[in-house]
Amino acid sequence: MSPFICLANSNKNGGRCIAGKDLDSYKWIRPVSDSVTGELSLLQYCYENGREPNLLDIVGVTLKEPKPQAGQPENHLIAASEWKYYGTFPKKEIARLCDEPENLWMLDYKADRVSSNTVISGGINQSLYLIKPDQAILSVGLEYGKLKVRANFNYKGQAYSLVVTDPNYLIINTIGSYPLCQNTYLTISLGQEFKGYCYKLVAGIIEPNSSYTGKNIVY
Repeated sequence: MSPFICLANSNKNGGRCIAGKDLDSYKWIRPVSDSVTGELSLLQYCYENGREPNLLDIVGVTLKEPKPQAGQPENHLIAASEWKYYGTFPKKEIARLCDEPENLWMLDYKADRVSSNTVISGGINQSLYLIKPDQAILSVGLEYGKLKVRANFNYKGQAYSLVVTDPNYLIINTIGSYPLCQNTYLTISLGQEFKGYCYKLVAGIIEPNSSYTGKNIVY
């Protein structure tokens, strides 16, 4: 059983995409199912007591084998066994987990996406980053007639406006802007191909100064 620190638990195709860093090596792991797009169902990722992993949980999961794909080399196929909860990684030590990429996949000079052709050509060797951006602000607005939550932030001089898939922050249903706490960390994931592009997603939001417990957020 491979323990990892959960840094992303995001919505994906009616299931979840969960990812984190190995407890010993701090290398990224994305457990996936054998479905076509790899999302996990509730029965596949919940603990014995029925609870799902929160961010910073130390999670034990049995991995069957590596299952890398273009643009997502961290994928590992899960075995059919229950996930175990081993504790919580301390928020005060989260800086130890932080990545320091020069940019967030600015291969096509687009802030929110990478063309699938670029991904297929082998230009991606990592699809997950935990970063500490400059002040991040959530914006909720209508896109194609539906409410969409985006995280707007700057990272190393580049502005980004990325769709949020962390379900804990998708409960905000009032159009407006919502600043996140200072010293917030974001898990950025490069999604699978969709209509010719792989989109950059905010798959996890960790606010070290927040008392958020995984049950409610008040704005």
